[in-house]
Amino acid sequence: MVDNFVQVLVNDLKNQGSSAQADVVRRYLKTSNLEFYGVRLPVIRRIAKQYSKQVHQDNFSRFLLALWNFHVFDVRRAAEEALLQFIKRGMPEHDTLQLIDSWINDIDTWALTDPLAWGVSKLLISNPKLKRILSFWGESEHIWRRRMAIVPYVDLCLKGQYRKEYASWILEAIRPHIGDKEFYIQRAVGWALRQLSYHEPDLVRCFIDEYQSQMSRLVIREGSRRLELLPRR
Repeated sequence: MVDNFVQVLVNDLKNQGSSAQADVVRRYLKTSNLEFYGVRLPVIRRIAKQYSKQVHQDNFSRFLLALWNFHVFDVRRAAEEALLQFIKRGMPEHDTLQLIDSWINDIDTWALTDPLAWGVSKLLISNPKLKRILSFWGESEHIWRRRMAIVPYVDLCLKGQYRKEYASWILEAIRPHIGDKEFYIQRAVGWALRQLSYHEPDLVRCFIDEYQSQMSRLVIREGSRRLELLPRR
């Protein structure tokens, strides 16, 4: 029953796709070897939300795994959107982390890494002990697992969600990665610093001043982007 339901969702996505849009996304993402239907993100979100509403909690994991088995970017992106819906509906933390942990190994683009990071962020807010898991992921040689160790902290800086204690969490999380040579890790570090600077500009400025000799130009540029608009105190 679940497999048939998944196939209907996939067919719906495929019918909404465009070969021209698929080429655009494929060129933009560069690193991914998946197939592309060329479905625009708002449509993927709408379809994922529409179908996920009809999935019973007992079938959350089976539904998500069945979607992920398609080697199609749009379908896997829909699986991630469905996962976010299921987290809101109370999908157990253990099941969620186990699923994300297995999916990371299949990922070959930031565009599938970052949506999973938003899910991890929601769990992190509820259970700060998950910082240890993210720290462990940060030691991996797998580039997208290392990015997953950073990006959840970006979400903590959202307006209305940020708390003072998050500053130390974020700086502790990115410190091991400030000298990483990978472009997508450098971008993640700079992104985290930039978002934190909306709340703690002086703290971020001091952090960059202290560690800039270890940082790439990209990290410094991205992390300092907002600070350049603010005077030093």
